[in-house]
Amino acid sequence: MVDIIVSNGYFHGSIVSSQISALFGTASKCKTAKTGVSTGFFKFISQLALDFKALNAEVVVIIVKSIYKLLRVYNCEHVMTLLKIARMGQPVLLKSAAVIADPTSKRVEELLDDMVETMEDAVGVGLAAPQVYEGKRAIIFKSPRERGGEDGADTDFSPLTALINPEFEPVTDELTLGWEGCLSIPGITGAVPRYSHIVYRGYLPNGQAVEREATNFHARVVQHEIDHLDGVLFPMRMTDLSLLSFNEELK
Repeated sequence: MVDIIVSNGYFHGSIVSSQISALFGTASKCKTAKTGVSTGFFKFISQLALDFKALNAEVVVIIVKSIYKLLRVYNCEHVMTLLKIARMGQPVLLKSAAVIADPTSKRVEELLDDMVETMEDAVGVGLAAPQVYEGKRAIIFKSPRERGGEDGADTDFSPLTALINPEFEPVTDELTLGWEGCLSIPGITGAVPRYSHIVYRGYLPNGQAVEREATNFHARVVQHEIDHLDGVLFPMRMTDLSLLSFNEELK
């Protein structure tokens, strides 16, 4: 629960407002609460706190408890959180991840939610479960149109996707050299040969089986993330280590 600061048995208005704002932030991170709890309700209470120089402690305790009850009613027991990203050298990054028996489990859903939050915070385009110390075969990735040209094929791009027990196979034997980075190897970039056209398969969090074609960067990011599930980091795929560099040296 969010800590509440008390002074002589009263909650000062500005402090109450900041605490309510923190609760509002918690609610906004809960996808069910976004539709289940009116944002106006939280803003109303926050403004109420500012309208008074001080509020009785008992009154604010009731308000805060009511908010938490609402969050529980709307199934917001799990709030997405940032996870620690494992760096190169951690044993978990060199192990094969385990197959997930039930892609629709609540634990898998929560893990994927946290992975999305973590990846977006780190400004990445992909993340695999072993990178957050979870030895499970789950990845998230995206290939936004901003990274490609206007004339790119649809298979070059992908919205944010969570994939469980993924696998891929090349459509052609053509390999293309491309620059890659990794959240587990910060500050380092390397040129890695990858298949430029693949088909990948897996399961969505709702249990639906999917099969998609991917080309160019889309294909590259999927291969990179699946490699993580097999204990392979991108420098291990490189054929010319003279093309491994610190990012700042390439500017």
